[in-house]
Amino acid sequence: MSEDSLASQVVILTGAAGGIGSAIARVLHSRGTRLIVADFDEGGLSKLASSIDPTGQQVVPVTYDANNPADADSVVSTCLARFGQVDHLVPAAAIFEDQPFATMSDSQWRMAELMGKEGGICKGRGGSMHLADRSVGIISESGIVGGGLPLATGCAFSAKVRGLDQVSLCFFGDGAVNQGTFHESLNMASLWKLPVIYLCENNGYAVTVSVSQTHGQPDIALRAAGFGMPGVKVDGQDLDAVFEATEMAVKRARAGIGPTLIVAGTYRFDEHNAGLAIPGEPYRSTEEIESYKRNRDPIVLYHSALLKRGVSEERLRGIDLGVIEAIKEAVQFGFDSPLPQIETLSDCMFNSPLIGHNNFIAGLERK
Repeated sequence: MSEDSLASQVVILTGAAGGIGSAIARVLHSRGTRLIVADFDEGGLSKLASSIDPTGQQVVPVTYDANNPADADSVVSTCLARFGQVDHLVPAAAIFEDQPFATMSDSQWRMAELMGKEGGICKGRGGSMHLADRSVGIISESGIVGGGLPLATGCAFSAKVRGLDQVSLCFFGDGAVNQGTFHESLNMASLWKLPVIYLCENNGYAVTVSVSQTHGQPDIALRAAGFGMPGVKVDGQDLDAVFEATEMAVKRARAGIGPTLIVAGTYRFDEHNAGLAIPGEPYRSTEEIESYKRNRDPIVLYHSALLKRGVSEERLRGIDLGVIEAIKEAVQFGFDSPLPQIETLSDCMFNSPLIGHNNFIAGLERK
């Protein structure tokens, strides 16, 4: 679906109340599209529709259950009654640079990648430390602490030079803030007003040492002032709060104002590597960990938030079961996928505009 084709057309957007869905709805509306925004979250839908189109003329919310065929028919009927046409029926996860967005089946490719299997999104070459997926805008990960910061800055520079409205988003931890790449990247982004968001996931301990022991200024958000950009602190366990802070940063970036540093306070229930044994005296107590698990689990907190908005326990349970089943299928897909073969070792390693990499390898072998 090209950008030009969106103007004056009618789109039914399902899954619209989620973070990705609402962002897509805003983009479509800004390009002249009339929308039926559909989801099970009635409160979230109403809030979304009124914030995008207070008049209610171009964006219409419809509550539906994806597992109920009658509800799906009702969505289409509402669209025809309101706008007289249906040009596109689109899951929120299906728009991103003309590529499929994140779907349940994608989790299978990613799980296989974590296992280093040929069925992985990078054919097992990336693993957990270097996974890339252009279809959802993941340019790359970096195995180096703070290594993703300059990469994200470069992507933002590319978007600005090419005149696109893309925004670069970089995730890193509190431990990376003391790396030189943090300061270099934020300074450059501020000077050139690059469209980039630096999102620090501050778990308070990096790997095993607290922020108070490693940071001369433990309030990481204050560091943004040194680079002339806003430093926003947000509860990283609150999905809505993180989305709203990020949405504001995206608007700022697209307006040409420049970058934003968001510091999301969060917590690790496990170790830096799941199951990692930490020798010596514990750096945090078992009581502290259990308290966070009981009171600050973001999934449990958002579950409660959705219940307050009128989403039924039955629907939420259905979502939970669907996710559990998808993960089981993804794990099985990973186990079933073959390991990469030695003869494919050089695949995806070379990219020459002059000669194919197989010819290049053959040339090396002849030498």
